[in-house]
Amino acid sequence: MGDDRWLHEYFDDVDNRRLEPFVARHTKNVTMRFGNAPPMNGQGELRAGISAFWNQIEGLRHRFLNVWEVEPGTTVFEHSIDYTRRDGGVVNVPCTVIFRREGELVAEIRSYIDLTPVLM
Repeated sequence: MGDDRWLHEYFDDVDNRRLEPFVARHTKNVTMRFGNAPPMNGQGELRAGISAFWNQIEGLRHRFLNVWEVEPGTTVFEHSIDYTRRDGGVVNVPCTVIFRREGELVAEIRSYIDLTPVLM
């Protein structure tokens, strides 16, 4: 998988729901498209959107499947996510994400996921 250490650190913040360290990993004008939701633009919208989502679940855990460095700064990441719902049920959802980075910070995220089983 090459040097994907940054991905492990990134998703460690996600899985442990450390909001401010997570937000700090992004450029100030980051754009995130999460499933079929409207894009979140900028760190403020990212913070609000991710916080609202995390408040709808009890927990989550990402499992790495494949990582492809398409070109410098652009990474495609395939993973499987175990979501713990508010009712205690655990559902597994596949997801593919495209990251575009500027230096060490994430500038754009496109997350292809269907959250229907998580939010039902």
